[in-house]
Amino acid sequence: MVGGFALELKGREMVAGQVALEVKGLSMRFGPVTALDGLSLKIEQGEIHGVVGHNGSGKSTFVEVLAGSHVPNDGQMELFGNPADFPGASRAREKYPLIVVHQDVGLVGSMSVVDNFRVNRFKRGAAGAIRWHAEHELTRQRLLALGVDIDPKTLVEDLSSSDQMLISVARALMDLEEIRERAVHKDQAILILDEPTSSLPSGTVDSFLDTIRDVNRNLGTTVIIVSHNPREIMSLSHRFSALKNGLLVGTYVTGQVNYPELAALMAGQSGKDFEASGHAGELRSRARISNSQEPAKVLSVSNLIGRRVKGIDFEVSAGEIVGITGLLGSGYEDIPYLLCGSQARESGQVVLKDKELHKTNPRSFKEAGAVLLPGDRQLTSGIQTATVRENMTMGHLSPFTKRGLLRHRKERHTVAGMMGRLRISPENPDRPLNEFSGGQQQKSLIGRCLLRSASLIVIDEPCTGIDVGARNEIHSTLREITNSGSAVVITSCQYEELPMICDRVVVLQSGQVVGELSGDEVTEERILKLCYMDAPQSSQESKV
Repeated sequence: MVGGFALELKGREMVAGQVALEVKGLSMRFGPVTALDGLSLKIEQGEIHGVVGHNGSGKSTFVEVLAGSHVPNDGQMELFGNPADFPGASRAREKYPLIVVHQDVGLVGSMSVVDNFRVNRFKRGAAGAIRWHAEHELTRQRLLALGVDIDPKTLVEDLSSSDQMLISVARALMDLEEIRERAVHKDQAILILDEPTSSLPSGTVDSFLDTIRDVNRNLGTTVIIVSHNPREIMSLSHRFSALKNGLLVGTYVTGQVNYPELAALMAGQSGKDFEASGHAGELRSRARISNSQEPAKVLSVSNLIGRRVKGIDFEVSAGEIVGITGLLGSGYEDIPYLLCGSQARESGQVVLKDKELHKTNPRSFKEAGAVLLPGDRQLTSGIQTATVRENMTMGHLSPFTKRGLLRHRKERHTVAGMMGRLRISPENPDRPLNEFSGGQQQKSLIGRCLLRSASLIVIDEPCTGIDVGARNEIHSTLREITNSGSAVVITSCQYEELPMICDRVVVLQSGQVVGELSGDEVTEERILKLCYMDAPQSSQESKV
């Protein structure tokens, strides 16, 4: 069973030479910006095909065209060998054999899980009344098949982003079943996944990918996956296509490309000029040079206790990047919010640059010289409909005011300079944040931190849902921050990312510190070993 669906066509392999989807000369323009510039791409039937590229490469626009959200300016499309209108230009796009799972999941937060899952599908009794017991049970069983055990009556807005993504996937699998029921050829369906694992905790990614493999292998469904994660592409896809500036760079057999070459293509670079391990090594080398003197303590935390945190201690010095991690629910994800005061701490001491923060709240945290960047770009760290300029200067307008009036020219000039420094493209301070790619949005929000010249920057999940190129640029920017004497704390469950940027990593389990790694000890393998220890040891006892 996959997602509660009976599987057929056991052991089916990719049918070489038969084409599921082909686009030719696909162009999409938004005013002066060209997102797709004559893209031509062919997806073979029965394969898992990855689509990669740096921010602004056109991959998200490609997905939106297939979803029917945009009608391209030019181009042609064929589905399973037959000419077809683009879904956005068709009155019957619901009949297209295309199922899209968007990165923003497309759920209504104020509605319940069952309402989102079964909308327009409710089964009714003889009198026309919805059979709620049957609907709740069906929804629960479908979600259990993906490892989601929640009450179908729960409001979606009360769920984690990972649960929301899995609900969206389960709903897509139901759409797939309906397509198969009405299709003459049961394997003529395409499942399109846009960054499906970006919001999933690391512990659930492998089982999710296994589900996608089953859908592909056992149902014969063609899968297109857009991903910023090179390991995901390497482990899942048969072939992948790399895009750059709205054009196809090339299509490659995954098994014939090594990790550095794939990462280079995702970053829009040449494989010969890119070494996957060189990025972290270069940053560490710079850090050793810049931190040759004994650094001053910026943050000292003692016996910090919160809802899921049970008395932890740690310190962060100037010029240092410290990662805090653990399994989901271990308490590491509460640390940023306990430090800044948006989540109440039960007890403990927080000292910032020799000043104890007795009753911490977000305002006193900022006044003490610290800044927090929350992990959710959509809801908490930025305002999507506000401009980049407004997002960067939010809560920090005093440098741009005179006699109570906002000096717009100075504000715009300062933000434009920061956009240039962080290589944010297009360099337009008055463009809304939601018109930029995920990586460019995150760099814009980090720009807000830089404008404050804070001595401590705390960032929750800095690189979730962004591509390799933007990730490396963010890492370099964070290292620049520490080279100027500031300190950075990162909380993340992206275990493979932490060794690339952190000088030290503190690992939590069940609300307690079970180990601390530093220098060359900071590896993904050692982090995972601490995360999965059988039981917590005494605080900061373990050193792997």
